[in-house]
Amino acid sequence: MPNHTVLFTGFGPFHGHSVNASWEAVQLVPSQNIENVDVIIEEIPVVYNIVDRTVPQLWEKYKPTLVIHVGVSSEARRITIESQAFRHGYSQSDCLGNQHQTNEVCSAVEAADYSQRTLFVHVPPLNEPYTADEIATALAVIAKCALEQLTISNKLVLVQFHELRLIY
Repeated sequence: MPNHTVLFTGFGPFHGHSVNASWEAVQLVPSQNIENVDVIIEEIPVVYNIVDRTVPQLWEKYKPTLVIHVGVSSEARRITIESQAFRHGYSQSDCLGNQHQTNEVCSAVEAADYSQRTLFVHVPPLNEPYTADEIATALAVIAKCALEQLTISNKLVLVQFHELRLIY
């Protein structure tokens, strides 16, 4: 019986990404067979009002130990765990051309006080340089390390993840 539930979210297609590397990789995470972990995957459209509504619903539905949101970034050259996110002045449009109502991308996570058990991971586009399977392997490693840290301290401290950047 699994000791933990980890929810991985990947995102759907959007501006310039007809195939989103995040969702392609997240779909493969269950095949990584993370020991003692119930892996749940969900695809979320890149539509701000859907994201704001869906994230709290997923927390309520699955009551996960950890959530790892995975997004593709054209600028990423490696797999990167974000140590900070836009708080104010975010102006990127979603798939429908809408801007976030609050200009605060992380408002849904912060409002529900999930930030101690949430990671945001950016991945490069597929095959630039990693395959979906390589990204899924890295996501499994990130989940294992995060769960180990949560077991010890009950909160995530991102400084301990920097070594993963050297591996992938």
